Amino acid sequence: MTTRKDKPGNYAFPEIATPTSSSRQGMATHWQAPPESLAEKVQAAEAQAYEEGYHQGRNRALPAEMARVQPLNDLLAVVMGVLDTHRHQIHAAGAQETVRLGMAMARDILHHDIRRQPERVEAAFREILARAAGQERVKVNALPIV
Repeated sequence: MTTRKDKPGNYAFPEIATPTSSSRQGMATHWQAPPESLAEKVQAAEAQAYEEGYHQGRNRALPAEMARVQPLNDLLAVVMGVLDTHRHQIHAAGAQETVRLGMAMARDILHHDIRRQPERVEAAFREILARAAGQERVKVNALPIV
């Protein structure tokens, strides 16, 4: 083993003679894993037995449990279909109610404005009718009179 230290603070690791590739092959044949203790072997066997028992029990019980739960799955599918239908009905009814509410609010606002200032509303309608003469469709945007 040799070391080389040329300058202060400069250190090189020692050179160690290593076995050649032919001697490594010889070492591999003599090397053996350390023997396991009896407790480790018993623990490994118990773990393996537990895994095998778990899988066997699961494979035996799963078909019976699936058959037992199938009526519940069928009922759940029916309930989901009914809920989906009701959801669509509720959405459509909500949309209709929203339109009705908007129309009622517009009617109340117009009635209020007509009672409050009938001459301004009458003048607005005359202007609308004059502009709409000869047109197939007319769209009127009206704001409440403040």
